[in-house]
Amino acid sequence: MMTIPDIGKDPYQIQVRADGRFATADFTLFPQWYAEGTDYFPYVRKKPVDNDPYDIIWYNISNRDFIGEEGSISGGMGRLSCHLSESFADLSRDLMGKVKKQVISGQHTKEELKDILFCQRGMQFASLTLLHAPQNYEGVLLTVTSFQRYFLETLACYEYLTYWKDMPMNVSDEPRRTAHVIGALTYEVEVAMNLFDKGVPVWLVRHASSFPLTTILVNEVRPALDPMVLELLPGSAVIWGGDSGAFRNRVCQSLRMASINLGHSAYQAAPGRFVTVANQGWFLIY
Repeated sequence: MMTIPDIGKDPYQIQVRADGRFATADFTLFPQWYAEGTDYFPYVRKKPVDNDPYDIIWYNISNRDFIGEEGSISGGMGRLSCHLSESFADLSRDLMGKVKKQVISGQHTKEELKDILFCQRGMQFASLTLLHAPQNYEGVLLTVTSFQRYFLETLACYEYLTYWKDMPMNVSDEPRRTAHVIGALTYEVEVAMNLFDKGVPVWLVRHASSFPLTTILVNEVRPALDPMVLELLPGSAVIWGGDSGAFRNRVCQSLRMASINLGHSAYQAAPGRFVTVANQGWFLIY
């Protein structure tokens, strides 16, 4: 790869940013550490450069997309513009139809379908909320970005099951063309080789001393950070401060807000078992 994500800019604590996303902790913006519990994460689609049927999934809303609720006895309440909420609903219905075909095909086990059904449910809840539930602007912002993450996660699960999972080994002397997906960080050579063989962006992170002196350096590349909002969302709280792993990868789907009213936004429990984390209540571990 000709780029290196600057993992030194990835903070230990995770907190929502002013755009409703999570900067380097957001799996739609920045490659996460590969983990068995989220083995489909490297296949999350990356923001397209040219016109794409899913362009709207990377759209950043603003106040002009917020339509005030007429006759509301609570000030500051409103909904997402009909154009956007209905566009999200159309994409959601289309993807749910594809997922349904896979479920009834009988080609996948219940365990293999667990994550895609969970993500689909979150996507559907968020879409319905945007269509029907008045919220304040921050609530709409967070529900939109939650929908976008769930959509991309559902799509990644779908494409993993139908394309990436059983991709045959590359027998050509030339490597596969690099796919336009987010990729992954890993310290495991076998994982790196498997992803590289598929054409998935992967960064093998090892201490310099682990590389032999005979290693040939083709290019010197400095770590870089793609443009992203780093400013914290006022009123937000730290939602996680822990080591990398499957749970950290998905923690941005479990908002903990100190003083933001999320209105009717829906929540659901992720698949996994509960563990207690000091000063942070109940969490799920994968």
